Amino acid sequence: MGCISDDVPSNNNDRYTDQVLPDQNVETHSVSLNKSAVLDIENGYSLKLLEINKKENYVRFSFRKEGQDYLASKLITGNTYSIKDPNGEYAVYSVNVDKIHDNSFFIDLTYATKAAIAREIQVSDADLQKVPELSIGNDTITRYYEWEYDGTKFSMTAEYYKDSYEVYSERTRSRDFDQFVTDTYDDMLISQLTSQMEEMAHDGGGDCEDSSILLASLLYDMGYGVALPRHMAVGVKGDDDLSGSYYNYDGTKYFYLEPTNSGWDVGAIPDEYKNESVIITPIGSVSPELRLTFTGAGEKNSYQTSVDLEITIENVGSITAEDVVIHTTLESTDEGMVWDQIKSDTMLSIVPESSITYSVFGLKVPAGESYRVGITAWGSNVNSEYIFSEWTSS
Repeated sequence: MGCISDDVPSNNNDRYTDQVLPDQNVETHSVSLNKSAVLDIENGYSLKLLEINKKENYVRFSFRKEGQDYLASKLITGNTYSIKDPNGEYAVYSVNVDKIHDNSFFIDLTYATKAAIAREIQVSDADLQKVPELSIGNDTITRYYEWEYDGTKFSMTAEYYKDSYEVYSERTRSRDFDQFVTDTYDDMLISQLTSQMEEMAHDGGGDCEDSSILLASLLYDMGYGVALPRHMAVGVKGDDDLSGSYYNYDGTKYFYLEPTNSGWDVGAIPDEYKNESVIITPIGSVSPELRLTFTGAGEKNSYQTSVDLEITIENVGSITAEDVVIHTTLESTDEGMVWDQIKSDTMLSIVPESSITYSVFGLKVPAGESYRVGITAWGSNVNSEYIFSEWTSS
């Protein structure tokens, strides 16, 4: 249903043949559009800008009649495309993407209406809404979403690249949940969602963690102050004009938002959580986050134990960890005392989702003494991470 064709010469035979009508180009217009903009053409036709990809030199539009999507397609810059009516019978206007601006938020576009745009066509509402919910291609998965909030209908088409999905799905979940909110991997999709909804938030289904992370990401992208209570609800920053349950964190009120079910107002908290103690994690700027693991062995003799360690430092945050240093100790049972220690030189940067290995040899502890391994890592732009082993005897 619906059809788009490239006006440049092609050997492809479209199953809908453009009908030759007099005065094909009635009016030509040049406009600039920002991402998520809707352009009204004529006679109920419009298009919505879904995606701008300057790197690959294309944009994605959904094409509409009477506010309903009937076609979504990529358009390569510099080519002219004929857009047909929902029945695929007549070319009603043409579109040419002239330029994608350097910031990838604006495009220049020329469109020309055809004589056929004035024709009244018989299309049922059901036909207009026949947008596949799921379409699986060789390299991509395309999903169509629609929902209603406060009497307004919303819709969007999202394209997921299979390779990107595989990479993203394998990323570690062993990190603070605020890192998911500020993660740069999904900025394009989150921005597409928030621009669709403008100043309205819509919370969907899913488990507590996924729903809370998605809702917090949307609110954060729209500029709201956001925090995550540790049982994975969402707190949104509010002032004294709001009523309801809230968490006070350093003088800021974060009002409770329940993301897992519909019908909950801001500040309405389920009974089972009203008296629960939580740890509040305000969402801030993107940051690195270090995770430490280690393996090791000790070699004993009658005088001492010599300990060798292999330490892995992984950056599970959203940006590069700079100037990382590792301090390794064999701790004594006397508080603040160590048997032996070594501090690394400043290491190279660690990019997100990567790790480095650091080896330590020959840390000593006297025979018969108790000790444990303690390792601390930090960087110029990252908080320290500390891990330790069980106590053992030399």
